Amino acid sequence: MAGLVAVCLVFGSPGIAGPRPVPAAIPEAVPAVPIDLAAMTLVPGDLPTPPDRADSGFGLAGGGKIALSVHAARLARARGRGGESEVAALAATLAAAGWRGHHESRLAAPDTANPGGIAATVESAVTEYAGANGAAAAFALLAETPPGSPGRSVRGLVPLGDESRIVRTPLLGAASGPSPARLELTVRLGSLLAVVAVADLAGDRDWGVRVLEGLAAELVVRVEAVRAAGPPGLAPRLLRLEAPGLPAPEADGYDRRGGVTFPLFGVDPDDAADRDGLYGAAVDVYAYEQALAAGAPRRVPAFYAVKLYRFPDAIAAAAWLADAPERLLADPGSFLDLALVDDAATLGDASRTLAYAFPVDEAATARGHRVYARLGNEVARVQLDGDPEVPLGVVEAFARAQLACLAAPACATPPPIPVDALVPAVPSTP
Repeated sequence: MAGLVAVCLVFGSPGIAGPRPVPAAIPEAVPAVPIDLAAMTLVPGDLPTPPDRADSGFGLAGGGKIALSVHAARLARARGRGGESEVAALAATLAAAGWRGHHESRLAAPDTANPGGIAATVESAVTEYAGANGAAAAFALLAETPPGSPGRSVRGLVPLGDESRIVRTPLLGAASGPSPARLELTVRLGSLLAVVAVADLAGDRDWGVRVLEGLAAELVVRVEAVRAAGPPGLAPRLLRLEAPGLPAPEADGYDRRGGVTFPLFGVDPDDAADRDGLYGAAVDVYAYEQALAAGAPRRVPAFYAVKLYRFPDAIAAAAWLADAPERLLADPGSFLDLALVDDAATLGDASRTLAYAFPVDEAATARGHRVYARLGNEVARVQLDGDPEVPLGVVEAFARAQLACLAAPACATPPPIPVDALVPAVPSTP
C-alpha cells in the first residue's frame, strides 16, 4: 500500500510526453496583490459527505509550495523519464512557458478495515504561469500522451474553464473493486492550471467522472473567489527558509480558512476542536514548519516554525495576543521549562516572548524561544529551537523579518541569517 500511495500523491498523469519547445510566454502585468495559490486548493469540507457521517471523513494529509525543480522531477518520473537531463529539460520548458509557482494539497480518508491505512485520496493543486498563453502552452505540452503510457484520456461530461482534460490511470495493487483507478482532471483558467485527482484505494466509493467534475467545479469557484478577494493572502507573506538539501516542510498550508479549522489525517478528531479553541477569533491561520540541519555543533536539528493569524480587526488580534502566552503556560503539553521573557524586545505593535524546552527523544532536548508579534489585525508566531539552544536574538531577528513580510503584499525579505549559515551561527553551550 505504501508504494501505491506514493504513486497516488504525484501530480501529473503518467502519460506526459517529453519536453518539446513551447512558445515563450508573453508576461502579463504582475498583480499588485500576489495570488494566494495556497488558498485555492480543496479542503475537507468541499468533499461529498456520506449519508452515515456528519462530515466527509477526510483530513489534511500534506502538501505545500513546490519548487519548479521538484515539480518537473515529479512530472518526469510520472512518465517514466526521471533522468537528470530529462528533468532539467522539462524544468527549462516550463520556465520558458512562464512558470511562476505551484501549491498542492493532499486530503486522505482512513481505511477503517486497515488501521493506519488510507482508503481514498483527493489531491488538488494550482500552478501559476506568467500569462494565459504560457499556461495554454504548458497545458498542451502536459496533455500529450506517449505510446505505452498507462494513462488514458476520458471524455468529460461538462465543459470547464478555458480547456480541460481527464486522465484515468490504473492503480495496481489497490485492495478491491473492479478496476480501481486514479482520475485526474486539469482545467486551465487563464494563466492558471488547476488540478484535482481522486483515488479510491479501498474500492468502496462510487467515484467516477461525475464526482471528479463536481470537485473540479468546486475548485474553479474557489480559484475565482481567491482571485477576486481584496486583502493579500497569508501564504505569499510567509518568511520561508529555502535552500538546497533542506527536507520538505513538515507543514505548509492553511490550518484554518474562513473561520473553519480543518481536521488532520491520522489525528484524533478532537484535535480540530482543540485547535478551534486555541485559534479563537482568527479568520485564517497558516502553518509552516521546517527542520533545518544537524551536525557539529548542533546535536539536534534546528527547527523553525511560523503560524500566521488573521483576525477580523486589530482589537480582536490584540485580545488574542494578550492571552496567548497564558494559554500555553496553563496547558504546556510536551513543553518544558516554559517561562515569559520579561526583557525581550517589543516587536511590531505589541509582542510577547517565551523561552521553552521540548523533548525530542529520551536522550535529547531542544531549547529555544517563541515570539508572538502583532501588526494591525495580524499576528505572527515565530519560533526556533534546537540543541544547543537557539539564542533569543536570532529568534527576534526572524520575527522582525516576518513582520516586514506581513507589512508587504509579498515576502521579499531574506532570512536574517542564511539557512546554510544558521547552524554554525548558533554557538555551542559550554
